[in-house]
Amino acid sequence: MTTEILLQMLYANSETINDLEFVIFDECHYVNDSKRGHVWEEVFILLPGFVKLVLLSATVPNVIQFSDWLGRTRQRKTYVVSTTKRPVPLKHYFYLGRDGKTQSQQVLILEGEGQLLKANYDEAAEVMKERKAKFGFIRVTPAAERNVYLNLIRHLQKTDKLPVICFTLSRRKCDQNLDILLGIKEENLYLTSKSESFYIRRFVRRHLKHLAAADLKLEQVMKVSAMLERGFGVHHSGVLPLLKELTEILFSSGLVKVLFATETFAMGVNMPARTVVFDSLNKHDGTCRRSLKPSEYIQMAGRAGRRGKDPDGTVIILAKYDLPSFIDCQQVMKGSAQTLESQFRLTYHMILNMLK
Repeated sequence: MTTEILLQMLYANSETINDLEFVIFDECHYVNDSKRGHVWEEVFILLPGFVKLVLLSATVPNVIQFSDWLGRTRQRKTYVVSTTKRPVPLKHYFYLGRDGKTQSQQVLILEGEGQLLKANYDEAAEVMKERKAKFGFIRVTPAAERNVYLNLIRHLQKTDKLPVICFTLSRRKCDQNLDILLGIKEENLYLTSKSESFYIRRFVRRHLKHLAAADLKLEQVMKVSAMLERGFGVHHSGVLPLLKELTEILFSSGLVKVLFATETFAMGVNMPARTVVFDSLNKHDGTCRRSLKPSEYIQMAGRAGRRGKDPDGTVIILAKYDLPSFIDCQQVMKGSAQTLESQFRLTYHMILNMLK
């Protein structure tokens, strides 16, 4: 359940709470969220003392300070269990596309927990500089975007790096990227075999048969069904929950080879892939356009590498028309995660519930 639902249960004196032994909070760094963080703190404060808490996160730098506050608030001994070792180490690359008839150009920029490789960054910057000098100004067109993704997908197929999650930090861009790719009728853009396509078609039909006839003709239902058959998927808040669930099941089965997703796919859903691709290292957060926070980057990049299956995970940053600056890369990829800070605030709603 969401933290908000648990808070409402506490306000309503739900009898379920009396039989509760553990509450597990996944992604507990949401305490930092300016809109939702206060809800988490209220729950920590209001849960009865006999309920034990387990908090999970990959990105809490001030964990001792936070656990000290939690222990004093709950009046319970708190234990911190941590590890700095990833079960599947990551390799981070720039993908520079193809230059004429040459091989796809992929440059290693960071390996494991080491430092950014400045010499490799300079090499990638030189390639981009030469390309601009040769071709002049590169216009951002649907055809150019399509070629970038086509070359990338073929490169990942050839190097056995599928399935891939392409993090595209805008719902509109996710849909656009799929539209321009699926508009091509090339046979080789079917990433699934004939038997896989047949299985997916049957699986989707079986789960959609309870929909009304009019719903089956909805544009999104038809589009998602067609893309799943070809091994493609899309996952963001604008996709119908049923279609999202079908996509997740097929992705976890290895039948969706290329998934375009917003960052919500990295939160709380255990869906690792062999490769993770970043369309960009910045996003619009509803207020302004900014670079990704290190915690956001770690969260998404952490989907690369399937435990027990891959020796390492591959993270690719698409350098479509330019490279992000070395300083930006350093801040996003090696910067320290944001420390947890209290978002607690007294509201009329809370005070009235407490009085009640």
